[in-house]
Amino acid sequence: MATHLLPPRPSDSVTTVADHDFNFNRILFPVDFSERCREFAHSVRAMARQFDARVTALHVVEPASGETVSSQLLEQAHERLEAFAELELKGLRTGVGVGTGDPAQCICKYAAEKDCDVIMMPTRGQGVFRRLLLGSVTAKVLHDCVRPVWTGPHKPGDPAGVHIPPQQIVCALNLAPESAAVLRFASDLAKAFGAKLLAAHALMVLPGTPDAGLPDMQLEARQWAERDLADLVARTGSPAATTVVLGETRYAIESVSREQEADLLVIGRTHAEGLLGQLGSKAYGIISHAPCPVLSV
Repeated sequence: MATHLLPPRPSDSVTTVADHDFNFNRILFPVDFSERCREFAHSVRAMARQFDARVTALHVVEPASGETVSSQLLEQAHERLEAFAELELKGLRTGVGVGTGDPAQCICKYAAEKDCDVIMMPTRGQGVFRRLLLGSVTAKVLHDCVRPVWTGPHKPGDPAGVHIPPQQIVCALNLAPESAAVLRFASDLAKAFGAKLLAAHALMVLPGTPDAGLPDMQLEARQWAERDLADLVARTGSPAATTVVLGETRYAIESVSREQEADLLVIGRTHAEGLLGQLGSKAYGIISHAPCPVLSV
């Protein structure tokens, strides 16, 4: 699965997760006033209390094509955002910001300028078609931003927020060299939360594999993957248990997350050219099918 790390872009001065000291002191919470967003505020509150973090609520007003946003509309948006923060983020150290333009671009720019440690935002897993598609703004942020992004469960019917601090974390790894940084990040996170950690690798089943057992080539591939995963855990000093699961990546990771009753899934994002960019096809699939929040780094 895709867990390559992201090199910093000129527009964002943040380092990659490979050399980014773990902390969640500054949380950015994009707010669109939807019901899903209000539900997700539960997770933001819990994270802020866990790390004594400052939360900045950001609302972006997207102008109609060829038009500018009036100062009156911006003032109204600011008042509405302050009321939202007072109600949903009460008792926390908070700030509010209102921007104009493309929402995803504004979120990424604001996160870089304010040096936010994590962006927390829900996906849009509502309705018949939305169960297959991430919300456009969330997808663009995952695509463009190099900072960690925490997203809520995507499928309809799943709660926007779950237990925080998490008790069980699953870290999905592809065993590429960059996976070590993702595992270290997940290990630090598990330590901070006092959670159990499982390092999981998905191994594709070879075509024609009989139900009764694995052919020699598949069995050997699994043994190699188990050894490599165990070596990765040992080299990083991670306390994680390990598992190699068979199947297509997104379904295999979904399955192990459900079996472990995971409260959080940690994945890496790929640095790739093309339509999906940093989000990556496999990361997209995992986030779309995860039964729990996903922290993409």
